[in-house]
Amino acid sequence: MATAAAAPSDTGWQGSPQALRLAQIGPIGNAAPPAGVDDHARRDMHIPSLSVAVTLVSVNLPTIDPGSVLLRLAALLPLIGGYMVARESRGSLPLEIIAVVLLVLATAIPPTVNATVLPSLGPAILDRLPAALLLLGLAFVRDGGFKMIVGLALMAVSGLILLPQA
Repeated sequence: MATAAAAPSDTGWQGSPQALRLAQIGPIGNAAPPAGVDDHARRDMHIPSLSVAVTLVSVNLPTIDPGSVLLRLAALLPLIGGYMVARESRGSLPLEIIAVVLLVLATAIPPTVNATVLPSLGPAILDRLPAALLLLGLAFVRDGGFKMIVGLALMAVSGLILLPQA
């Protein structure tokens, strides 16, 4: 196979035997047909034939009550909010108090939430008052100074509330 000399403007690959072959056959879509293939067969080769077996499948999805979904998402808000406020409240006592209240509220919400449970949240939060006082006491103690004494008093009250229940 004879190789033609590369022109000075060539970057190197244009003078290779593969480039000469590509130049002879042209672009890929216009390549010469293989020997022994008639016109009709060549025309059919460009049409993709897909045979797909379609089977209808019935999928039974459970019904979703949007009100129930929104109520469950709302039940997560105190937990997420309490976590975020607690994370950002380093050293800010009012934010720590808000975080404690939100986190205690998150523990008061039962796992199965519906509209009939909402009125019972008040007594459930009061049942968790000792835990809330203990956490508030820890927030006050960490702040230092006179607030440390208030925090110790809150923790003592928390313990006194728990004594009769024991």
